[in-house]
Amino acid sequence: MPRSLYVQADQRLLPSGERSRRHLRVEIVAPRRPPRMPVNLALVLDRSGSMHGEKLDLVREGAIRAVRSLGEDDRLSAVIYNERVVVLVPSRVADDVAKDHAETVLRRISARGDTDLCGGWLSGCEQVSQALDPTRLGRCLLLTDGFANRGITDPETIVSHAAGLRKDGVTTSTLGVGRGFDEDLLRRMAEAGGGNFYFAEHATQLADFIAGEIGEALRVAAREAELVACLPAGASASSPNPFRTRSESGNAVFELGSLVADQVLSLVLRLDFPQGEEGDMALVECRLRDADGAFEGSVVEQSFTYSSHEASDSEPRDREVDREVAAAYAARARQRAAKLGREGATDQGSGVLRKTAARINEYAGDSPELLALVSALEQEAAKLEQMDDLDHKRLAYSTFRGLRSRGEDGMTIGTGRFLFDRTVRVMSRPESLEGAEAPFFVAAVTSDPEGTRLVEAAGQALAAADEGAFAFAVIDGGARIVDPGPDELLSDDEELGLAYALGGSKEVVKIAFVRSTLRGGSLSHWHPAERVAIVSLGGWDEAAGAPAEALVAYQMLLQASRHGRAGWDPTAVMHRDVRGCWGDHSETQAEIEAKIAACDLCSECRRLYEAAGIGVEQFLRLIAAVGALARR
Repeated sequence: MPRSLYVQADQRLLPSGERSRRHLRVEIVAPRRPPRMPVNLALVLDRSGSMHGEKLDLVREGAIRAVRSLGEDDRLSAVIYNERVVVLVPSRVADDVAKDHAETVLRRISARGDTDLCGGWLSGCEQVSQALDPTRLGRCLLLTDGFANRGITDPETIVSHAAGLRKDGVTTSTLGVGRGFDEDLLRRMAEAGGGNFYFAEHATQLADFIAGEIGEALRVAAREAELVACLPAGASASSPNPFRTRSESGNAVFELGSLVADQVLSLVLRLDFPQGEEGDMALVECRLRDADGAFEGSVVEQSFTYSSHEASDSEPRDREVDREVAAAYAARARQRAAKLGREGATDQGSGVLRKTAARINEYAGDSPELLALVSALEQEAAKLEQMDDLDHKRLAYSTFRGLRSRGEDGMTIGTGRFLFDRTVRVMSRPESLEGAEAPFFVAAVTSDPEGTRLVEAAGQALAAADEGAFAFAVIDGGARIVDPGPDELLSDDEELGLAYALGGSKEVVKIAFVRSTLRGGSLSHWHPAERVAIVSLGGWDEAAGAPAEALVAYQMLLQASRHGRAGWDPTAVMHRDVRGCWGDHSETQAEIEAKIAACDLCSECRRLYEAAGIGVEQFLRLIAAVGALARR
């Protein structure tokens, strides 16, 4: 059975004669492809007046797409609400007749009135509860673009209901749309309800978020998973991550919710130890359990030893754990600061950020990642007053995703199968994090060590061609995206999930290199809203042509040309006729190889590139470096 639980301590020595604190990084890997559990699903859709137009159209399409994805072992229901709650589709088996009926009635809904958010959501949960038993998953997705202004409006009461329904087997996920909803309420409902919180800044994201949530429900591998920390007498455990915690026979139990197949979940435990004598041992046992026994036998022990103060103070720190601990506390501080800022208490919010920055600085040492995080928090503290409602929502969403998986120096996000640590190493300029100031800059994330090697080789070749022109970053730090692998298709939902996850920092162009294949057999897909390119290495045949470094370098330079040029799309200006030019249209390996071998720009492309603010002579030197890699 593959290992599913890993722990890592920041330090393992405890100073004798006093209380002390240590941190554990815990990583959990969910099982692969278990038998699918049937789902009782309720879609609860806001149809108040503010949802009119494109938003409601896209919600309809997303809901219909979700309904069509269900099987005959599942049950479906749909509730719509404004100031009135209407059970549009009572809970029923999701056979073809039910799905046809649901699609028909969903297409008829219109928008008007106020928002009885709680009433609509509770009605949906009631539908889920019908025919719910221990062999089925209960899932309710609440979608809204507004505040709870009718019926039950008290946030504490609503969040309490979410926690109670979770105990009864009904998971709540929430999806906020646009600028007008209460992000703090929806985030807390999802946390208490054991589900996900989504923020659709653009209406065009709605259908994909709905599909992603339903896709996750259909791939659950471990229901109501829990991490149990068995502690020595007098010790306690807590976590900055927003998982509900309870005490059980002196042990700490962290409620993780349901995990999907192949999901990698990471969290931080804060361990507080009592006084001990030099030489004494303290043992912490971590074990997993879930409703179906998927994690049976997953147990890991971590020992700590009381020592002299000198030995404890001189013990090297585990920097990987430090980074994750700092990221988790930074995300929690940002979440708190955003809430205070939205309430008008910007001075208090700035104080929270500065206090967290000072605490991280105490153990940052010479770590560039930790020092960059300290600097970022201090800058955010100074700018908190300038944040608007949209900024608050972005921050609430990014910190929710980061705290539910893996933190980083801005917004590390894990979505379903995809998890990555976005600590940035600038390979061509290792002395600083200023690579983004280069005219051409791109950040890359890979799915395996070989992919990282290819990125480093290609990036270093480009940087060497013109040291002042090109810089790149490897989004790595030990953890990589989980990739279905060679000969496996990266589904639309998985690809969009990865693009949304990488899209947290919109100003930087990102590339995800995967081994799986892309829809339509393409070698790459560009996601403009997120400024993310997904590139398939699995579709490149080294035996038949140029080495893979050439493809990687081509994509790195192509996407890096977008850096700092929001309106520039190098693929949109490619010409259909073949001129032996970088701007030749290319979709296949042969077409890419032909144009990079030429190492040239035609007169029309030169004019277009110059108009975009690209130094043509610099760019030609970089093109030549790509061609040199192709000829190896």
